[in-house]
Amino acid sequence: MALWGALTSAAIGCVAIGGWQWSRLESSVGIDHNAGYVLLWPVFGAFLFVAGLTWRRLTRAATGSAHTTAARLETLANRELPPGLLPARISTIPETDHATTRYNAYLATLNDRELQQQLRAAGLDSACRGHGD
Repeated sequence: MALWGALTSAAIGCVAIGGWQWSRLESSVGIDHNAGYVLLWPVFGAFLFVAGLTWRRLTRAATGSAHTTAARLETLANRELPPGLLPARISTIPETDHATTRYNAYLATLNDRELQQQLRAAGLDSACRGHGD
């Protein structure tokens, strides 16, 4: 009950702040975005009640009896797709195109050359290591 009392007082406070924003809107120093705040604060108050109701529903669902939990699991199991309904996935596609195979080998060779050049430029290639160590 203390939770609902706190939520109620917070919601009343939000509506009061909305009313205060309304009075500022009507004053000579009011600015245009006060109108947005007039609507926004009551929405905050409503959110508090929705959050409280959701929390109460989730708490009651978590403390349900074992029979209702078993019934929910049974319902979920009935919603699963039966095996064999969907087609099997192909794990790999065999590559039969020789031009693509040669092109991929060419790209791999270029990558190896570039890597060797970068290692040489950084002084990390195997030839420099053998002589420097």
